[in-house]
Amino acid sequence: MRTRWSSALAAAGFLLGAAGCFFEPYREVVRYDLPVTREIATPLAAQEFTDLSGAGTAYRRVAPDGRVTDDADCKWILPPGELVPRALNRCFRGDGSQRLTGAIDTFAESEGAFVCAGTFRIDGQNRRFRFTAPVEEPTPAARAQAAARCVEMLAAAAAEKKP
Repeated sequence: MRTRWSSALAAAGFLLGAAGCFFEPYREVVRYDLPVTREIATPLAAQEFTDLSGAGTAYRRVAPDGRVTDDADCKWILPPGELVPRALNRCFRGDGSQRLTGAIDTFAESEGAFVCAGTFRIDGQNRRFRFTAPVEEPTPAARAQAAARCVEMLAAAAAEKKP
């Protein structure tokens, strides 16, 4: 009888110990916005863009071999189709009398740089864009800064009406 209990306790201890190897502790998901600081005098007002990136709110990385991974611990506060125009409107200073729309094809980190690419439309004319900014260090905040620099470049290009 005593051997049965000690075997049961040993098995229970082993299972509890092994369970710790299989399950990770809870980690809070951190959400990031685009910390744009540039101000541009323009009558543009960005509307919601079509999001063709497929990223949703996930922070996405694309490897040179084309493999795509999403960061489980870091996300954007909004999908790129809403996040980018929101940041553009924080850059624009004017009456908002001209509509800017577009589509985001790529919104991801690739080979040490953040890439924001797609099309924008002003006055019935579509223009393609692709902006990259180096990710200075491998931290989520540095990645958000690089993404913000790409959006600031997009804001300047849209204000000049040329990518």
